[in-house]
Amino acid sequence: NKIVQHLLMPRPQSQPTSRLTGRESEIADLVSRGLRNKTIAQRLHVSEGTVKMHLHHVYTKLNLGSRSELAWAAHGKDTAHPGSDLI
Repeated sequence: NKIVQHLLMPRPQSQPTSRLTGRESEIADLVSRGLRNKTIAQRLHVSEGTVKMHLHHVYTKLNLGSRSELAWAAHGKDTAHPGSDLI
């Protein structure tokens, strides 16, 4: 399965989360808890576009490609091999 192969491909080391701004960290935390962009925007009193922009910066800084990878990273999992503990 191409999706599984993509998820198992090694990724370059991500930058430490200390490189995230306060707002980026806040949004990353809310995303990792399963909140949708619209809900995050309402909670933080910003536009949904602003949430998307911050989330894009988080993905770029941490070399992540999806919300699920962000959740793995936030919970201390190996983002280079999400699901590797299932193999």
